[in-house]
Amino acid sequence: GWWTSHNYIFEIDRLAKLIATHEPGGGPVFVSGNAGNIAKAWDMFETVFYLDIPSDLMLSRTKGLTNGENFGQRVDDKKQLVGWAEPFKEEMVGLGAVVIDGTKPLAQVTAEILAHAKKTAAK
Repeated sequence: GWWTSHNYIFEIDRLAKLIATHEPGGGPVFVSGNAGNIAKAWDMFETVFYLDIPSDLMLSRTKGLTNGENFGQRVDDKKQLVGWAEPFKEEMVGLGAVVIDGTKPLAQVTAEILAHAKKTAAK
């Protein structure tokens, strides 16, 4: 499929402009998602989190998407997701991402992320 030779990328200049609009001391800003060129944008962020989940959970979360997306529904998408997950995790860890156990309840995941953000802001 299309995804085997394409991926999302950050538009670095647009991302820099967005970040520049944030007022210092105005609290954390969270950007969600991933990009094929994340290493180029890495230094733009104080902290990057990687939500770690097993492949079976990742695939189960694509089943009930209600946002109009169908990625992950086709067999080739599922194979690509599973094949992509481990190398992406290795890249994120290698770049220094804070690994968060994404299998925990949402309230715990959120609390852990906010605790890290608070520590970073206090520096």
